Amino acid sequence: MKHASLSLIEASPLRRMLVALRTGLGLLICTFPVKAADYHLGFGDKVRLRVHEWRADRGDFFEWSPLKGDFMVGPTGTLSLPVIGEVPASGTTSKELADRIASALQEHAGLIRPPVASVEIAEFRPFFIVGGVEKPGQYPFRPGMIVIEAISMAQGLYRAREAGLLRIERDSISARGDLRVFGLQLSALNLRRARLQAELDQKDTIQFSTDAPAGIEPRSVSWTSMIREERLIFEARRESLKRQLETGNQLVASLEQEIQSLRERAELRKRQVDAVDRELGRIRNLLDRGLTNTGRQLELERLLSEYQSNEVELGTAALRAQQEIAKAKLAMTQLQDQRRSEVVQDLQHTQIQIDEYKEKLQTAQGLVSESEFSATKLETMMGPRQPIEPMLSIIRHTPDGESHEIPVTQITVVEPGDVIKIDLPAPGQPRLGPSPFKAGERTVNGSSR
Repeated sequence: MKHASLSLIEASPLRRMLVALRTGLGLLICTFPVKAADYHLGFGDKVRLRVHEWRADRGDFFEWSPLKGDFMVGPTGTLSLPVIGEVPASGTTSKELADRIASALQEHAGLIRPPVASVEIAEFRPFFIVGGVEKPGQYPFRPGMIVIEAISMAQGLYRAREAGLLRIERDSISARGDLRVFGLQLSALNLRRARLQAELDQKDTIQFSTDAPAGIEPRSVSWTSMIREERLIFEARRESLKRQLETGNQLVASLEQEIQSLRERAELRKRQVDAVDRELGRIRNLLDRGLTNTGRQLELERLLSEYQSNEVELGTAALRAQQEIAKAKLAMTQLQDQRRSEVVQDLQHTQIQIDEYKEKLQTAQGLVSESEFSATKLETMMGPRQPIEPMLSIIRHTPDGESHEIPVTQITVVEPGDVIKIDLPAPGQPRLGPSPFKAGERTVNGSSR
């Protein structure tokens, strides 16, 4: 009988008016922002506490420093404070909590009169957003926040339709970035190969192609800077080799001049030796006939020995100079051979890198083409976009410990601890309308009031 009467009431116009009135009251409650004076504290709220006591003997206020600071309401709905201990805070306003703290401190400290306690909300408990948003979860509350702002904090509504397109777009952007990087690296390797080939051919200048590769502007900073760097390297290496060879040639020329001087001095000594030897022969002839003494003979023999020794030293010095010339020429030849070997090795390594980057470039081009084709195909399959209208509701906890789900709009003001629900209809399906449960008729666990 009771169930029958309820059905009659639900079907009556009076019942519908009552439900509409309750729904409107729920929406009206959600419209006004939170006021600190009327706000009831709960788990997760952080309050800033200061306590002062008037002391007549000192003629000023004494501040209880252990009770100064920020304290958070715990899961049990209490504040854990020094000196006092646990103070019930859940469901109280800031003023009510301040009075409780003052009374508790008076009792614990044995004060004649209660001290003056001030409580202000330092940080509201967070709100939560679940359902069809990009990043559901817990977010810090800001007074005056409306539902649409909360959704924006969660990075907007979930774009299920665009998820595949976003992934393809990211892949396309990544592949295009690789394509440009590989193109630049391949261009740099081609310029290096041209520079190495010019070094191998012992050219005085290096000629680069005036045509920039595909994807690079001919007068772009990257293209001109790469050419300038290769020219600088070419000039520096060419000048370095040139200076070393010039140093070697100067040494050879100096040694050749020294050899020429030594030969001229040796020729002079040879003529002197011949002259002394002829004079010595004449003196010996005179000695044989007894026309002179041996003193002149001894002097000429000593002089002849000195000239002959000096002639040998000059010849030895000339041979040493010739050996130094041979060493200098060998060093220059080795320097040129070493430079040539280095250039050949660099050319081989550069060619290997060019072949590798050609493969990478071809792969990146294939990925770009594939992503563009996939995006076009996906767009065609999905058809034109249809706007999706979300169904919004808030689960709000009341001071008496109950939780109610209330239909809301985008401009409804959010309160601390609210759970915002975003329901999105499946793509291509019409919106079915509001929740079958009216405002204030359903609790979180499903029991009706």
